[in-house]
Amino acid sequence: MKDNADLVLVGPHLRLVPYRPEHVDVYHGWMQDAELLRLTASERLDRGAEVANQRSWAADAGKCTFIILDGADGSYAPTAPPMVGDVNFYLLPPEADTDSDAGDDDGGGGERRRPPPPPRTAEIEVMIAEPTARRRGLASAAVRLAAHYAATAVGVDALVAKVLADNAPSLRLFEGLGFVLVRRVAAFGEVHLRADAAAVGGVPRPPLRTLSYDAEVGRRRPGGGAGGGGELPPTAGDR
Repeated sequence: MKDNADLVLVGPHLRLVPYRPEHVDVYHGWMQDAELLRLTASERLDRGAEVANQRSWAADAGKCTFIILDGADGSYAPTAPPMVGDVNFYLLPPEADTDSDAGDDDGGGGERRRPPPPPRTAEIEVMIAEPTARRRGLASAAVRLAAHYAATAVGVDALVAKVLADNAPSLRLFEGLGFVLVRRVAAFGEVHLRADAAAVGGVPRPPLRTLSYDAEVGRRRPGGGAGGGGELPPTAGDR
């Protein structure tokens, strides 16, 4: 997504940065792991296909991908660590949002009413690929930040997470953030969970702290200047 092409989201213990070409080698290495492929319902790709994916995702107006950087040392090096995983969301067309309860019921009065506009819904995914970074709360923090950005800057109303039914850690993660079960898909062994994007992880929340990725990386090079930054305003649910 071009909207986050130069955006860093800053959390207490991590930063979310745009998925850039310099991250492909580490990401490609992660996605050679058979268990990660199973849990993320992904296919093993060669490096050329991974490069093509990165370019496609960066240009896709409906897909927002962030690399999760462990914030322990403040490094932006495209290595693991600080790279520990990714979090992304992609917008669903209204007809694909089969987990929404929006409808055109006439309310029993006989006169058909105009249905409310469908919620703007996105599917969200998170992966902590580095074993040493797991069970530290990074996945939860990454989903909170991504959800806050989705609601604040992209206008997402609802988030859907699709999780394998046997992936107990992911189920606990999303349920702990306020997602509720809305569907079981036995054919794929999946469960679908849904949450109000503005309320993920609870409210109130402070404004998002943002930085420029290019400025931050440049600042860490010899002779680099200060990086730019700012804040995004809170969502309605954050006030």
